[in-house]
Amino acid sequence: MPKDNFSNPPNTALSTQDSIKMKTKLDSTTALLKDSTKKKVDSVKVNEREGIKTSVKYASEDSIIFDAEKQTMKLFGSSKIEYGDVNLTAEQIDINWLNNNVEARGKADSTGKLKGTPVFKEKADEYQTKNIVYNFKTKKGIISEVITKQGDGYIHGERVKKNEDNELFVNHSKYTTCNLAKPHFGIVSSKIKMIPDKKVISGPFHLEINKVPMPLGFLFGFFPIPKNRSSGLIVPSYGESQNQGFYLQQGGFYWAMNDYVGMRFLGDIYSLGGAGGRQITDYRKKYSFEGGLNFSYRWVVVANAVDPKKDINQHSFWVNWRHSTLSKKLGRLSANVDAGTSNYNQLNVQNTNPGVVLTPAFQSSIQYSQSFRNSPFSISSTLRQDQNTSGIKNFTLPDFNLAMNRQMPFQNLKGGKKTEAIRKINFSYNMNLQNRITNDPNVVGQVYLGADSIKGTDGKYIKYRNYNFTNDFDYLLDPKNFNNGIKHSIPISTSIKVLKYFSLNPSMSYDEFWYTKSLHYSVDTLNKKQYVKKDTVQGFTRASQYSMSTSLTTRIYGTFFIRKGRMEAIRHTLVPNLSYSYRPDFAESQFGYYQTLNVNGIDQRLSKFQGLIQGGPAGGKSSLLGFSLRNTFEMKVKEKNDSVDAKKKFKKVMLLDDLGLSGNYNTLADSLKLSFISASARTKLFGLFDITYSAIIDPYDRKNVIGSNKIPTSVRINQYQWDNKKGIGSIASSNLAFGFGLNSQKFKKTKKPEIEERASGIKPMGMEEQIMQDIKNNPNKYLDFTIPWSFNMAYNLTYQKLNVPNSSPDLYNHSITYNGDISFTEKWKIQYSSGFNLTQKNVTYTRIGITRDLHCWMMSVNWVPPIAGSSNTGSYNFQINAKSSVLQDLKLTKNRFWTDQ
Repeated sequence: MPKDNFSNPPNTALSTQDSIKMKTKLDSTTALLKDSTKKKVDSVKVNEREGIKTSVKYASEDSIIFDAEKQTMKLFGSSKIEYGDVNLTAEQIDINWLNNNVEARGKADSTGKLKGTPVFKEKADEYQTKNIVYNFKTKKGIISEVITKQGDGYIHGERVKKNEDNELFVNHSKYTTCNLAKPHFGIVSSKIKMIPDKKVISGPFHLEINKVPMPLGFLFGFFPIPKNRSSGLIVPSYGESQNQGFYLQQGGFYWAMNDYVGMRFLGDIYSLGGAGGRQITDYRKKYSFEGGLNFSYRWVVVANAVDPKKDINQHSFWVNWRHSTLSKKLGRLSANVDAGTSNYNQLNVQNTNPGVVLTPAFQSSIQYSQSFRNSPFSISSTLRQDQNTSGIKNFTLPDFNLAMNRQMPFQNLKGGKKTEAIRKINFSYNMNLQNRITNDPNVVGQVYLGADSIKGTDGKYIKYRNYNFTNDFDYLLDPKNFNNGIKHSIPISTSIKVLKYFSLNPSMSYDEFWYTKSLHYSVDTLNKKQYVKKDTVQGFTRASQYSMSTSLTTRIYGTFFIRKGRMEAIRHTLVPNLSYSYRPDFAESQFGYYQTLNVNGIDQRLSKFQGLIQGGPAGGKSSLLGFSLRNTFEMKVKEKNDSVDAKKKFKKVMLLDDLGLSGNYNTLADSLKLSFISASARTKLFGLFDITYSAIIDPYDRKNVIGSNKIPTSVRINQYQWDNKKGIGSIASSNLAFGFGLNSQKFKKTKKPEIEERASGIKPMGMEEQIMQDIKNNPNKYLDFTIPWSFNMAYNLTYQKLNVPNSSPDLYNHSITYNGDISFTEKWKIQYSSGFNLTQKNVTYTRIGITRDLHCWMMSVNWVPPIAGSSNTGSYNFQINAKSSVLQDLKLTKNRFWTDQ
């Protein structure tokens, strides 16, 4: 490949030869060029002043012809020129060193197709052209039939002028975001000016789709193409709603505040009433943090079913904040906040997510955690808020936690096995402080226990006397009404090996509660009936509790050999556990934590800390003997052998992940000493079906009685059901869940015929014929699902025994939910989610979505059918839009929301 690099072009010193044709290797010619350059130093300086101020590098695969007299050079065959930031490649390049011009073009092959068309690069800009003329000195050029990429868009032009500022002036141009040589669409204009990395400005333009002019256009166009974020207007989408008329949605302004923060201010407006606004802030600092803060307001006009002449105005707002720490520092801040009016998600007509629309409650939290290097201590502080659709809000401000990791003070003690239990003694410490504020009247408004809907002498309801908890923020913000407290916990434990195979784990725990108030109870008579009156006593108070426990556990393995077919054996693992725990009765008078009152002839013991946020010492002495059994079953099967390796290979197949029972026996209880028995089972069949079952079993028999409200009911009696030959007990409640998931990836594993090549690597004779015959004889071994799809289904059955004889039957509820997607082709995809309540016999929230990839465009349809028994009468959304963010406003949208009547 002939190459030549020189600081400046040669001059007329080579007049002894009019032209020199330089082919593959011409060392003598190269030497002449170098010598002449050295002899004419003055002319080199002159040329530098005339414009070429750096070296020009050139190369050609075929040949280079230099005319010394005319100072021209021709490069043939995959030629290349480099001059500073300029890089030019083409099949043929002509250089005129007198006027500093370079011209490049392609060459037609035997079929008439051009090859090696010029590609001009200057810094980050690249232009694909048919022909180009460029001046090294002025940095101006004329380009024919250019295609250049600017940002996310492409500019096609018949003739382009380029100036020294790298600005392009394009005649008969087309701007598009389609990356094909013949784009599907474009914005066609007779003139376009392009300022690199800033914007594209056009004169009168119209839209063209598949070379068909559309009656859509404007007098001028402006398309920003910044490499960095910049502020600008956001064009709204327009449409029509049956109930709210013509509308403009999601229009506004984007403000690029700095390199870390960007804000969008969006608004909606409807011709028949209604409006909305959103403020969306996104922020990110590399290796430090990222997040977003959104505020939304919506005013919706809903038709009045009672009086059609009087529409209903509904207002709602919502705040959303997400924050996470990206650094690996010891301190971390995270936030997940969702809060607002209870009707926002129902009134947000653009929301098609069933998980959000149907959610009855929302939780928010802001957490900061800090670990201390070379220290066992760590702290965390959390601000929490939860609310439901009925308007009840709970605030925990703050939830502060101080924790000390597990410490083993005697781990270096010597003495062998004799001191093993002492060496393993460990303890930790945890302190938790919480302060809660709520507007739930069932919590803060209760003056008389059990006094629902009972009026006093002043005519007001006793339970809610003198308070309006939903709106009375003075009450909520009064420190006297805060529900706060501190709990200290110290668990201590150790572990001992017993009889080689058993593990004994004794432990004890100590808890202490600190409060700034406590409760005092008294008996009051209202409407000739006695009630317990609750009063709050301000002042510091403390309480403590402790308990002790131990457990004994081991593992038992059993193997049952089958050796039939591929089945080798079944292994059963049994994990029994016996435990004992003791806790005193902290309701006894010696502790002073409870009050005993006689109300309507019945003694009641009430805790002074009932309803306080950290609770208090538990009442009732307990001496619990606990038991549990956990079982797993797995099968050992042979792998399929191949023709070379005849060794036996095995794999494990899980038959039952868990089968267990658990309960306890209170040796100090007067009656009903045996607790409810919990049973559970879990397995996965064929790698596809997840099955879980849980049940609560009542071992005691029951008898029918008439309750205090004169309603028949049944109560437990101190007699086991197995004594009456009724089995182990009756099911009080149970739950069966069945899950099934399938996707195309599970079928992409193509099985190969059991034919191996020799170890030498030589392909056996007739290999391809054998494979083809194997495919023909066993087609199922070679199924390959190339269409991506997925399907998920869940069945849930719940049962609860109501224990109300001759009245309502036991409560059953079962439902099916399913979701998935399927891509019929690479361009078409359908997504769906729905369900069916088999108890109520109705279809649950359903959503069907269809998307079509149109290469440089995207079409989507979302449909939500009407929901029976609700105000949601269904909705749909249709949109076709350009993919590129540059042309995000080039779209067509059609909606119908559930608020449209």
